[in-house]
Amino acid sequence: MGEQITDADGRLLPALLRFDAVHYSHFKCNMRRLRGFPGPWAYMRALYWEPGVVPTLWLDHIKLHYYGSHRHLNPSGIVPLGPDIDFGAPYGRGARGASTVLKNTDTTYGAVARGFHWLLFVLLTIAVIVGNLLDEIPKGPTKIEVIGLHKSLGVLILALVLLRLAWRLMNVRPADPTGTPPLQNKLAHAVHWLLYAVMLLQPISGILMSQVEGHPVGFFGLFQLPTLLAKNEALSPILNGAHATIWVVLVVLVIGHAAAALYHHYVMKDDVLRRMSLRPGT
Repeated sequence: MGEQITDADGRLLPALLRFDAVHYSHFKCNMRRLRGFPGPWAYMRALYWEPGVVPTLWLDHIKLHYYGSHRHLNPSGIVPLGPDIDFGAPYGRGARGASTVLKNTDTTYGAVARGFHWLLFVLLTIAVIVGNLLDEIPKGPTKIEVIGLHKSLGVLILALVLLRLAWRLMNVRPADPTGTPPLQNKLAHAVHWLLYAVMLLQPISGILMSQVEGHPVGFFGLFQLPTLLAKNEALSPILNGAHATIWVVLVVLVIGHAAAALYHHYVMKDDVLRRMSLRPGT
């Protein structure tokens, strides 16, 4: 089998893909699923992850053909929705597998992209909560410390968003889910890029707002950012208003983004939510 993909691998792949989805139930080859055999299961997913393979495979069509045309085996012609198979789960075949797990593939996001996604979600949630509690804290040393924490989180978020954006541009993007209308896919992509823009604008507006008010911006006491704008009382309310508005837009986009993921998972029953899960394949 080795590391070199051959014509024989390509010819075997469709049969392996069909086994759990069709052969196990339709042809009653149900002693054991393919996923119960670690070697062949890993081998099949390694082939599935090869660049250019995913767009050539349409499992729904395969199931429709077998369940719909073999009426002597399936008189009702009912095509089952299941089984729920995550072909994009990590397959763990040594160094090559580890590299693929870290990077995005045609079918799922890699560990790095998922790490950025959930880490930024947690940090943004904390930053928004802290920012909205600032007015409730009386003036004094505690408030100064909390403001410093809020600013430091903003700097960290800005750096992580830039790194995530760079990683996004360096990696392939998982293919759009099968069956989703083109307009819906375009809307999803637009929301993703809008989220990037808002996640960048929120900390940038906060940093500039602090500087025009004459306050430096530090990073957890380790260093201070260069002053980009001098103290300017005229700009202060403008940047303050922008900072206060952008977080609201961010929250609305995040809620919409999460709602769309849940819609795909529970209504469309595709793998969109699982692609970004911390435990792919679950």
